[in-house]
Amino acid sequence: SRRPRVYVVAVGVSEYQDAQLKLEFPSKDATDFAQFMQAQQGRMYSTVEVRLVTDRQATRAKVIEALDWLKSKVGAADTGMVFIAGHGINDARGHYHFLAHDADPRNLARTAISEAEIRSRMASLWGRALLFVDTCHAGNVLGTHQAMNSEMRRLANTLSSPENGVIVFSASTGRQT
Repeated sequence: SRRPRVYVVAVGVSEYQDAQLKLEFPSKDATDFAQFMQAQQGRMYSTVEVRLVTDRQATRAKVIEALDWLKSKVGAADTGMVFIAGHGINDARGHYHFLAHDADPRNLARTAISEAEIRSRMASLWGRALLFVDTCHAGNVLGTHQAMNSEMRRLANTLSSPENGVIVFSASTGRQT
C-alpha cells in the first residue's frame, strides 16, 4: 500500500513585536517539530512538506497564509498537521486567540488568530487533520470555554466522533495558563 503524504505547518513565536511578550522556547519547539516530521519522509510518509513560520516571520498574515497553503495541499488520502506554540489568550467572552508576532493583546479581533479562523481551516481539510497547540488556554482552541469536567468530556467526544476529522493535542485546558 502507498504511504500517505503529510503536510505540516509549524508556527512558533518566541519573539514578539511587544518585547514584554517574549518567550524562550516556542520557535525552537516549532523548528524541532518540523525537523522531526521531515525525518519521517520515506519512512512513515511518502512525502513530507513543511511550512515553518517562526518569530518575526510569524505575523498574523503569514500564519493565515500558511494555514491556507495547508488547505490547498491536503487531499483525501493525506494528513495535514498544524503545530502552534507561543502565547494563547482568551478574550472577555472566553474565546481563544493565538498571538502571532505582531499581535496586540488589547486588540485581539484585528491582530490575533481566533479559534474560529483555526477551526474553520482545520475542519475544511480533505484528509486527516491533527492540531498540536502548545500555548496557554490551548484547550479552548476549538471553542471549549466550559468547566474542566465538561472540557474533558467534550475532548473525549471530539476524538471519538467519526464526523469530526480534527484530532487536537493541547498543552493545557482552556482555563490553564
